[in-house]
Parts: sequence; C-alpha cells; structure tokens
Amino acid sequence: MSDFALNVDNVSVAFRATQALQDVSFQVRPGEVRALLGANGAGKSTLIKVITGVNRPDRGFLWRDGKKYLPDSPEAARRDGVHAVFQELSIFPHLSVVENIFAGTLRTMGGVVLDRGTMRRLAAAALDNLGHDIPLDTRAGDLSISNQQIVEIVRATVNGARVLLLDEPTSSLNAADRNRLFDLIRVLKSQGTAIVYISHFLAEVLQIADTYTVLRDAKVALEGNAGETSVPALSEAMFGRSVNTHFRRSGSDRGETAVKPVLNVHGLSAENVHDATFTVNAGEVLTIFGLVDCGATELLQALFGLRAVRKGAVHLPLLAAQSASAAAATGTDGPSNTQAPAKTRWSKRGIGMVPEARPAGLAMSRSIGENIAVVDWSKAGRFGLISPRRVATLAGEFIERFGIKCRGGNQPIGELSGGNQQKAALARFAITDVDVVLLSEPTRGVDIAARLELWRYIDELASAGKAIVLATTDVEEALALSNSIMVMRRGQLLPHKYDAASVTPDELMIAATGGTQ
Repeated sequence: MSDFALNVDNVSVAFRATQALQDVSFQVRPGEVRALLGANGAGKSTLIKVITGVNRPDRGFLWRDGKKYLPDSPEAARRDGVHAVFQELSIFPHLSVVENIFAGTLRTMGGVVLDRGTMRRLAAAALDNLGHDIPLDTRAGDLSISNQQIVEIVRATVNGARVLLLDEPTSSLNAADRNRLFDLIRVLKSQGTAIVYISHFLAEVLQIADTYTVLRDAKVALEGNAGETSVPALSEAMFGRSVNTHFRRSGSDRGETAVKPVLNVHGLSAENVHDATFTVNAGEVLTIFGLVDCGATELLQALFGLRAVRKGAVHLPLLAAQSASAAAATGTDGPSNTQAPAKTRWSKRGIGMVPEARPAGLAMSRSIGENIAVVDWSKAGRFGLISPRRVATLAGEFIERFGIKCRGGNQPIGELSGGNQQKAALARFAITDVDVVLLSEPTRGVDIAARLELWRYIDELASAGKAIVLATTDVEEALALSNSIMVMRRGQLLPHKYDAASVTPDELMIAATGGTQ
C-alpha cells in the first residue's frame, strides 16, 4: 500500500436512493499517469470529490503514501499534497500571473506585508522548472486558455502537489497546446508527481496514460495498462456495448436548405470580432470553426446581446416581418431594419443561445424543471402564475425525451453530469419559438454517447426549420453537423463559405491557422 501515492480502497457513496460509487478501488503510483474514464454519470465526479475532500465516503478508506487520508475539505486535501485542476478553470482574471500562482497562499513578511520578491522568485523558478516562460506581471485574463491552465498547474506544484488531478484538460485546447500540456505532464511524471487524468478523448488517453480505470454504473468495470488496450475496448467498457461513433446530418446530401434567410449579419464588430458578415437560412447549420480564442465565442455573444456591438447590423427578417404585421394592425410605426440583439433574446422569432461555459447558461442551484421552463414561463402556468405541478410535468416530459439521467425534475441541475446539464440546456429549444439557435462548443467535455445524442438533437432542431450557428474548435464536429462552414482566425471571419459535404479537415485547419500545409 505504501507503493501508492494515492490508494482508494473499496469506497462507496450514496445520495439518498442513488448509489454514486459502489466498492470502488483506485490507485496511482508516484510518477504514473492513471486515466480515470467513464460515461457521464458513471461516478467520476463523485470519486474526484471524495479524493479532494468535498464528499466523504459512506464506506471504505483512502490512503496517501501508506497513511490514512480522509480530508474534510479541498483545503485539507491540498495540505496533504492533493490538488485538482478542473475543466472550468479557477483563474482570477484581473490578477497577475504571480498573484494567481499564490492565490490563497500569499507569502508575507511578518504576517503583514506581502513578500512580492519571494513570490516572484518562486513563481519564476516553478515556471522554469516546468519548461515555461509566462510573464509574471501579465493579467491572467489576457492569457490563452492553455497558459491559464499552466498557471493553475504551477500553482499546484508551488504548493507541494504530489497528486495532481486533471479534469478534461484538453477540452479547450488546440493540437499544439495539447502537445505542450503533454510535455508538461511528462516533466511532472519525471519528478515523481502522481497524475489522475480524466478525459473523454480516448485516443489522447492512450497517448499520455500509463494505466487506466473505467467506471460504469458506479463500479469499476475495467482497469489495466494503457499500452494493452484500444479505443473500442475502452468505449465498450464505458457503455457496456459498442458505440457507433459515425454521424452525418440527416439526408444523404445533408439536405439542401431552402433559401429563406433567418439571420443576416453585416460588418459586425465587437471585442475580438472584426467586420463579420454572413447569412443563415432556415434549416441550415452554419459552423464557425477556428482555434481556441479565434473570436467565435465572442461573435455569438455579440449576436445574443451579451457583448457590446461596436458597429454593424444584425437583421432578423422573420422578426421584422412579424413586427411589421403587428404595427400595421395597430397603426404604430414599423420596425427598423436592424434589431438590437439584446431585445431578441428568447423572443418569438428571435434568438436563443447555449453558451460554452455551462454555469453561465444555467441556474445551477435551481431545479431541472425551472431551468427548462425559464425561457417561456407561459408553458408552466397561466395568468402570470407559475404552477409547480406544470413545471414538474414539463420537466418529466423532457427528462424522458432527452434521456436526462437524474432523480427527477426537482433535482438541482448543478448536481447532474456535464452531458446531462447540456441536454437540459438544449431541451429549452423545444418549448420556445426562437428561429435562430446559437451553440458555443455544445459537446465540450461530454462522453461519446452523450455527444452523439446532442448531435442528433441539433440535427432535429435544424430539420424543424431553425437556423443553427455553431461555434466549435472540433473539426470532426464541424464536418459531422454542418451544411456550411466558415473559418474564423484572430477575430476575423474569413469570407469563404465551405460546403461541409466536400471540404476536408486539412483545408479547414490550414485556413484556421493561416498555414500552407
């Protein structure tokens, strides 16, 4: 047992009638990368919470370097050398790199004055030790996602991490940044750090992991050496069956969309968006493809009214026609040609959005039913009064339709796995009359099966006549889902519109990187 940096021994956890973990054993040695795999809802998050002191096990024990280990808080876990870097990074954007590295553990002189000299020296040494050179005085919010992640990992090493848990660490990284992260992981391994690597990218897991453990239905389904398994074998262990990962939009040619413009954007500029112009038709999936920080997320935020538009026009022809009809009927002035994005959010003939960061688009402490009904309360009550019974009925319908794994419609949505949260977010579009659906990285951090389910529902939305604008850094997702694809690079939306049925991954990547091969 003392051979292990971390040993989870027959741990069980239950939440009311739900068995979240059942007799799970899990070990990782110093200098080893052990992949922790499983479908959404398999028990990975609960296991991580037990290891980091958020949840206590009902049965079983934990050991650190041969000694009993039972932290009662994340802070206690960190004091014992166990640190986690989660998919949603905990960076303080307005603080500098060095201040972020020492957040929560500031060095002082006499307990009063900050010892900035010592902090800078230790931070620089830690970055150098891991082969990175990030300016210490840079605002963390101005860094790329990749460098923000490195800052979090350096924070852990400076504070004595001997066990490092990485949760979906490549979900927002491009290929070059992923390789930089893998180089960093190899350095940490060589220094004896034990690493638990949680990911849904199975091919990547086989590149970086030494060993693996697969959870399914709260139990260990399979474990072994990464060099002795394959992606199909891991996938089958995760789901208890083989998963067909092939997907194409419905219709052999993805369906020719009728030329019925639903969204016209001309010369739109906002933060990190320069002079974007495009049109989307009813029933069309238009993908904005690019590398991380290319500006696609900011473009969707500007369209939805979450980011100030500096110049340009956004026109919703169907909403304008509806407003003109209403104006003619009432004798009032008709609408202007350009609609203010903030006034079209979730309105009839308007725009709905699922943002990249799930906490930004969901009320995590509220129930599943409330999160679904919030876009149109008229479906959950009458005369301005909300009926809890109707909210529950509505939730039940969509839980069954979308296969949301939960205890029921009253369960707080924050307790669900990422894939199930995303299903609930997309379910909103079934009860609202918006014509334009904006999706930013809709399958980020979900397992293979949930990803395919989400793709099928996005396809259903388009087939029902909604115009979809999809921002993604995943070239496979772009090719699988789209009618057409445009590439964004450094805030500039390139003018060429590719036919998704004929463009190649290499063409998209060359356009996204500005390369020639």
